[in-house]
Amino acid sequence: QPWFVPESVAEVLYYYGLIGRGFKGAGQQAHTIVYLPEDIIPWLPHPHSGEEGEGLPVLMTPPPPKSRTMLADDSLLADIGTLLGYIHTEGLHVDGDGPAAEDIERLVTRLQIPFDAEDNDLNTRLALILHLANRLGWLRRGDDGLIHLTGNRVYHFLEKTRAEQRQTLWETWRESAEWNDLCRVPELECAETGTAFNDPLQTRSALLRLLSTLQPGVWYSQADVIEAIRSTEADFQRPTGNYDTWYIRDTTTQEFLKGFEQWDAVEGALLRFLFRGPLHWLGALDIAEPSAGDDFQISLSQWGARWLGMDVPQPHEAHRGFIAVNEDFTVSMGIDAPLAARFRVERFATWQASYPRYVYQINQRSLQRAAAEGITGDRITAFLEPRARSIPDKVISALQRHARSVAAGA
Repeated sequence: QPWFVPESVAEVLYYYGLIGRGFKGAGQQAHTIVYLPEDIIPWLPHPHSGEEGEGLPVLMTPPPPKSRTMLADDSLLADIGTLLGYIHTEGLHVDGDGPAAEDIERLVTRLQIPFDAEDNDLNTRLALILHLANRLGWLRRGDDGLIHLTGNRVYHFLEKTRAEQRQTLWETWRESAEWNDLCRVPELECAETGTAFNDPLQTRSALLRLLSTLQPGVWYSQADVIEAIRSTEADFQRPTGNYDTWYIRDTTTQEFLKGFEQWDAVEGALLRFLFRGPLHWLGALDIAEPSAGDDFQISLSQWGARWLGMDVPQPHEAHRGFIAVNEDFTVSMGIDAPLAARFRVERFATWQASYPRYVYQINQRSLQRAAAEGITGDRITAFLEPRARSIPDKVISALQRHARSVAAGA
């Protein structure tokens, strides 16, 4: 009964009746063939055909090696949680039209991706995080001149499921007219002259409509996708087809890029930036770095497919790990920890590290800060007990002593 212990994926498919095996030809021309039974054809996804006007005329490519693959993850969502914790604990000083450089320097040390001030993409990623927080109404300027959190709106976001939080960030970017992707492309500079300019919402809507014709989970060459867009809907961000009225410079040569002959330098650059940037950061695209002889590759993730209106199953959500409370009064949790739980830890402990796990330190200063917000040692213990496998006795005793001292001083 070999079907109980199949040796390969091909055998699994064969025993389930999803592929068949036969022979073709005679004599020396005889050979084995593998075919799909007609019965399963209705169950298969049907790639859109550019010739039928239904989608992009682009062929799939072989999957890249795992060593080159960068699957969409929750690092941006985790960094959103880090921003909320930082602002709640430290506040955010304002310098001119944006956050003070000193605060930004402290904040970026807590992000998931090591920050490099010379990396334009990382600067844009940080700007997007701040933009999303502001557009969602989480930020307000206090009487002290600092940026503080709008408590009720932040609380509402933190209490959402992780899937709802992802979708909230996705929809906020998709519907933001203030965030102009074209003017965030590192190779381009949008000059503030000219009689007409772009519509970020229209561009985003057109591009997402085109991407919704790709097959989720399948890998495509980035160059092939861009060429398919150029051949089928080159004017996706310029509905009038006018390529002479926008004042866009090449940041290297400082030359203005006008005319359709500059399509790849403008539209192509925008697409390449969106694929590796916002669409990947927000979780809609998996990407694979190029290697010798191969192009950069993209693949529509399951979340991306759902957000684009495809009928695909909701991705499985892994169980979130426990909070670890240690003898040295540190509290640690995985990168996938619920944002609400991590935010609550930030209220009574001091940040220490963000990678490979979030680590916070319970100390006198952090407990005093918590007490000022009405968070007692008893409340901290009640929060930790159901979320930690165990709490060292010395930590419980210290929290109890703190609770008694706060009560005595009340």
